[in-house]
Amino acid sequence: MKKMVKLDKKEIETSEFYKNEKLTPDNVKEGNLYTFTSPGQWFEGIGQEGSYKFFVIDVFGMGQDYSVKLNKQSLSKIVKVFGEETEDWKDKQVLFNVIEAKYRYLLASPIMPAGKPKK
Repeated sequence: MKKMVKLDKKEIETSEFYKNEKLTPDNVKEGNLYTFTSPGQWFEGIGQEGSYKFFVIDVFGMGQDYSVKLNKQSLSKIVKVFGEETEDWKDKQVLFNVIEAKYRYLLASPIMPAGKPKK
């Protein structure tokens, strides 16, 4: 069975929202910086507990383009440093760490540009 999500009220296959190879805990290289290359996009999925929204953005790192789904904690951290307008995130850098909990996931840490005070 194909997994489907909604994009602007149109259903698409989940494979369509990852434009590039998906960045996951299995292929991330901890300590390497990744650079945002797109403004990203919100999607709506349907799970066991109803519908939910998630954000997918493109990054470049280790000589390759990736697409990554950001969790709420990562989004919150990034917004505090780079602001709410995702268009402004382009060319900004982020570090991904693999977190081991009930399941493995990525946690993003934005890298503040030199000389910029923290908001």
